[in-house]
Amino acid sequence: MHTASLADIVLGAMKLSSKGDDVTGYRVTCQPLGAPSRQFFVTKEGTDYKIVASQGDFSEVGNAAIYFLRQGNEAEARNLLDWTRDFLHKGGGDDPLSGPFLPRFWTSGESKGAQTIELASASLLVNRPNIAELLPAIAARRDKWTAAEGKPDLTDLNLLLAEGYFRVGDAPNARKASEALLKDWPDSYTAVRLAGNAYRLDQDWPAWNGMLESRLIKHPSDREFLLLKAQASQAQGDFAGARTTLRAVLDGNEATSNDYNNYSWSALFEKKVDSDAIQAGQQANLLSKNASFADLHTHWPVFMRRKPKPLRPSRCFCRPWPLAASLNQIHRPGLASALSTNSTA
Repeated sequence: MHTASLADIVLGAMKLSSKGDDVTGYRVTCQPLGAPSRQFFVTKEGTDYKIVASQGDFSEVGNAAIYFLRQGNEAEARNLLDWTRDFLHKGGGDDPLSGPFLPRFWTSGESKGAQTIELASASLLVNRPNIAELLPAIAARRDKWTAAEGKPDLTDLNLLLAEGYFRVGDAPNARKASEALLKDWPDSYTAVRLAGNAYRLDQDWPAWNGMLESRLIKHPSDREFLLLKAQASQAQGDFAGARTTLRAVLDGNEATSNDYNNYSWSALFEKKVDSDAIQAGQQANLLSKNASFADLHTHWPVFMRRKPKPLRPSRCFCRPWPLAASLNQIHRPGLASALSTNSTA
């Protein structure tokens, strides 16, 4: 079918609906033919209408909300954050500090005010370089906080500061915030991870190792703590130790394709690519159904660095492949399956 004809069918059957106005922005819902609906936030800029964010991609929401606020359009900033908050929900499970940050700082339909908008925007920018300009004001608020202020509380502010200061490489401030979290939430995976990040910046290996060991004594088979321990070993160049820890993860009942891939990847840096590492790489690709670039990327060098079996004389006179043809093979579909078969031959 011609591209223009296909576009005519798809666009002709697509349904669009919107809610909002030029002042507060529009929430647009798109229902294509034979595909799930998607939502977008659209703003008017001059004579043009521009997409600020789409459902599942909120990377520019924090920047946009601060831009609207500084342009004097608090209503549009609030509407954008309300729209985003509808997609992001509080964390659950055993870790009280898990989940996205925005729900800690914004309640749809209720939150308002410039300071609240800036905090909510910062929670969406925590992994971006420009979080640096917002951190001093957040730290000042944390240091002056009293129980009478309510939410966001010290935990919320320290979470934001610990992550933000780590991203900008400020070890002392990252450590101050993360250790405050660790004191109040000693068994939280998030608190332990953030403290480990701060110790990594400081290269305080004894503090990092001691923190993890004390928790593994109480929870020796806890998958999350074991993964954090493996991460600490890798950061210190102890890839043999990382593999030993990851082996405990694989021997449990909760190992994922990423766990197998990490085990196989560590073997490359340990310079000990054995059958165990190859099998782990194969298992990673089987679990991800050869759809993970990371898993495929690891398995290729692991497979190529295995100890080759001696060839029988009759195999030494086979017709060689040209180099170009050999290189082209790595792009052919089904390579991972071929590798999995050859590695066990």
